[in-house]
Amino acid sequence: RRTAKEAEAAAQEHNGRGNEFAKVAASKLPSASFLRQVLPSLVLGALCISTWHEENKAGHPKQPAVVERIAKASSVTAEAIVALGREVREGKSTAELDMFLQDFLVQQNATAESLHYGGFLGGLLQPMSWPVGRAICGAFDGAVGWIRGRLMPWLPPLPLCGFPGHMCISVNSEVCHGVPSQRILRAGDVVKLDVAVRKDGVIGDSCATFVVDPKVSPADESKGTRLSRV
Repeated sequence: RRTAKEAEAAAQEHNGRGNEFAKVAASKLPSASFLRQVLPSLVLGALCISTWHEENKAGHPKQPAVVERIAKASSVTAEAIVALGREVREGKSTAELDMFLQDFLVQQNATAESLHYGGFLGGLLQPMSWPVGRAICGAFDGAVGWIRGRLMPWLPPLPLCGFPGHMCISVNSEVCHGVPSQRILRAGDVVKLDVAVRKDGVIGDSCATFVVDPKVSPADESKGTRLSRV
């Protein structure tokens, strides 16, 4: 049996080894300053490689079969915009227009390219139809925005769920990339629809501008309505 002094000495020796191991392990971890210096370069490099890859693909002539598929996807896009134009009227919400497009694309055996665009999880959380998923996505994106604004302005956007709608709907002063919502359209509103349809592996993308119920009295006519006639 060891005496009390021998046991105490052994414990001190064991603790000393543990502290040394912790110091060595900590010394091998990258410092915060190192991450701040290196991470932006890594992100920028990845973006440059991705851009080069996309530009390199776009530079090659498309095969006739691919061109034909692009024409079909673009035709579905044009039909969708025409159908949406008939739905743009006073009292409709932009979310209702978005759901109309969803149903239309299902009938055409096509999908909306903008839905969940840029998100890490794709459509896993379904933020447009599941309140819990919408809350999780919003909380994550809000936290990342706070970190970028207060602590790490160099940090790139990190969208968890991506764009929540089937198309971009921008009303009046909204220039582009507006998100479908419960906003109700009113007479004289200028509505810009940006639709991107994926069908048979290719994308047809187009946009159009509509004025809600343009036949109103001159006194109630909006600036957007007058501008649309120019």
